[in-house]
Amino acid sequence: MIATWRLQAVAGGLLLLLLACGLRSYELQVHKQDFLRSEGARRHVRVLVEPAQRGAVRDRHGEVLALSAPSESVWVVPSALLRDADKVAPLASLLGRDAGRLRAELEQRSGRQFYYLARQQPPAVARRIMALEAQGVFLQREYRRYYPAAEAAAALVGLTDIDGHGQEGLERVFDDNLAGAPGRRRVIQDSRGRVVEDLADYRPARNGEDLALTLDLRLQYAAYAALKAVAERERARSGQALFIDVEQASVLAAASWPGVNANDRTDPQALREGLRNRVAMDVFEPGSTIKPFVVAAALEAGKVALDDTIDTGNGYLRVRGQDIRDLHGYGELSLERLLAKSSNIGAVRLGMRLGSEALFGAYRDLGFGMPTGSFAGDESGGFVPGPTRLGDTVAAFGYGFNVTLLQLARAWMALATDGAPRAPTLFAGLPAPVAEPIYTPATARAVREMLAAVVAPGGTATRAAIPGWRVAGKTGTVRKVVDGSYDAERHQALFVGMVPVESPRVLGLVLVDDPRSEDYYGGELAAPVFAEVAALALRRLGVAPQQTQVALADGGRS
Repeated sequence: MIATWRLQAVAGGLLLLLLACGLRSYELQVHKQDFLRSEGARRHVRVLVEPAQRGAVRDRHGEVLALSAPSESVWVVPSALLRDADKVAPLASLLGRDAGRLRAELEQRSGRQFYYLARQQPPAVARRIMALEAQGVFLQREYRRYYPAAEAAAALVGLTDIDGHGQEGLERVFDDNLAGAPGRRRVIQDSRGRVVEDLADYRPARNGEDLALTLDLRLQYAAYAALKAVAERERARSGQALFIDVEQASVLAAASWPGVNANDRTDPQALREGLRNRVAMDVFEPGSTIKPFVVAAALEAGKVALDDTIDTGNGYLRVRGQDIRDLHGYGELSLERLLAKSSNIGAVRLGMRLGSEALFGAYRDLGFGMPTGSFAGDESGGFVPGPTRLGDTVAAFGYGFNVTLLQLARAWMALATDGAPRAPTLFAGLPAPVAEPIYTPATARAVREMLAAVVAPGGTATRAAIPGWRVAGKTGTVRKVVDGSYDAERHQALFVGMVPVESPRVLGLVLVDDPRSEDYYGGELAAPVFAEVAALALRRLGVAPQQTQVALADGGRS
């Protein structure tokens, strides 16, 4: 009897257990089915992002200015790594971290399922990390941006952030084209993060497009190095240089100093300063580099003839309450000697013949006061006022308005291309826009011949001469405005030149801002930079020397 009772009790207990299991199974499979599926997917189904490789930035010869190289980012599940405590110290050593601080960092984030431990590590380091076989440690493929040109092109190319998004320069302007689109994989992973199954949902990555520039990297290096050398020697505040292939209306080099190595981001202040594209952003009064356009406008308007002379007197002129001075008293000057001696009085006399309205109209026709669009990014528009009472005086020798180096280049293209101001392009395969001529070819050629005297013996830019070629150009030495007035001790040294005179192929512009030496003139500081880089540009473009000029140099005659 007792045995029967025990058997019935055991059987009843088993029935109750089976009933409980059935009810629990019913609850889980029916009432909590959706919840359990979502929880299972959360723990085991992952969407893996496959990064796209960012497009490279290349020069006209295919040389790389920016590229993305594969790297590995280390991420962890903090709680899993903490359970494998013996691996924390060796992992910290591989990452160059303090083990105690790393452990504290993981403990603070122990509730997270994803935490970046180190971004964009070299593949060799990543392999050593994975060789530890630490729990909860994984790699994610990424791409790290490198800038082989370093500081020489940083202001133009710009940079990306650590996630590969363009932040400055061309990297920002063309971010959508360069970036591409990441891919996505839905996978099932085991508890160690290994992929055990690929699900059907898959979208491959689309790599970014390359950006091809008209820049010549070797010339870019040369322009930056020459600019840096003179700026550091003269303790200048900054400098700019722009060189253009006139035939193609394309940018060969665009350098800004001070620069910065965009591969090194340890100094945010230096990074901001070095990434400023001064060629497009910094404005200045053009000074005497504007005088050729005053001569050209006067010739086009019939206010002066090629064989006329201008009386500059004893070097002093007071007009409309303004004192205008020349370095010396030059007396009667031909148009050529007016430019060669850079006579302010001669330019003012021509400006007064034109009148303020016509003079400022000529400046607007050249594009001053309007962005060029050459770099397709941020660019200052400069400032050109309306006609004023003093417009045909100080404006005639480059004061009272401001421009960028890009705008000045567009204007000088009118002289280099027989009459049409043309903004140069920076992008290969994208022709520069064609502008309407504002000068006749005869006027442009005549002014170029006059400007050759500026570089010849007796001119203000003899240091711009290049053996083997005839050079035309113009110096500018501009007083800077400090605290609302012109400071006699603060200057900007400019030179603009083109070569060869008869049919220019290279146009170069150089500005040295605020040099602190006594030799602050454009002919002393900016002209030699032009000569050095333009000579290399001629060789790079395959322009043969002019044999007549070589013979003169060899014979020692002028």
